[in-house]
Amino acid sequence: MAASISLPKIGVKPWFSLRSKVASTPSTKLTPSFVAAHFQMAGEKSALDNIVRPLRALGLVEEDGSLTERGHRWRVDASYAEACEEILKDVYPSELAAFTDESGGVDSGTVATWLMQRGQGDANAKAMAATYAMIASKSPAPAPPATAGARQSKKSTSKTANAKATTPRSAAGRNDGERNRTEGGEGTQRKETPSAGAVTINVNIALSVDATSDPAVYDAFFAAMAKHLKVLDGSSSNSA
Repeated sequence: MAASISLPKIGVKPWFSLRSKVASTPSTKLTPSFVAAHFQMAGEKSALDNIVRPLRALGLVEEDGSLTERGHRWRVDASYAEACEEILKDVYPSELAAFTDESGGVDSGTVATWLMQRGQGDANAKAMAATYAMIASKSPAPAPPATAGARQSKKSTSKTANAKATTPRSAAGRNDGERNRTEGGEGTQRKETPSAGAVTINVNIALSVDATSDPAVYDAFFAAMAKHLKVLDGSSSNSA
């Protein structure tokens, strides 16, 4: 197993909030008591463990809470990237620079795995990796959170993709049941296969003939029915 290693971890909010504070008031001392009051934390120990000590480990704050020379470069936008570069060089193993994603940014997942292989638990490794990625970005402002509009756009895109992936039934498929259904018991139904996108109209005709033994009556009935159906179908210009 690789040798155990521990790296500083600090959240995005305290990092940029305190940076903004000392940017406007450089004489501010980032002591545990000040930090605890600034963030309305439960106590100074929590402020010391989670914020002040990491800032000290990164070379930004002296023991008395005042800014170091690097801390003064850190608080100014024009020299922020320079301060971050110093931190990467002095605090972090050079091996981490190779863990990048396709865009060239830090692959936080790989960094976290690397830390877990060196004795860190899952939560600690992810927090340390996130801090490293924040510093390595060298951006003087935090990444903007996803807006409601962006989330809605993402949902809409997902719905559109799902809709495209689902093939609707054709007009012919939708009307299979209608074409196969008869009304009034005995009946004759016109059937046709519509082209894609066409509107299908089904006509159901129910006729009855008085009982008779004369075959000529039936012959005349079916001949007339065939003639009228051809007119409805458009295959003939004859009318009744």
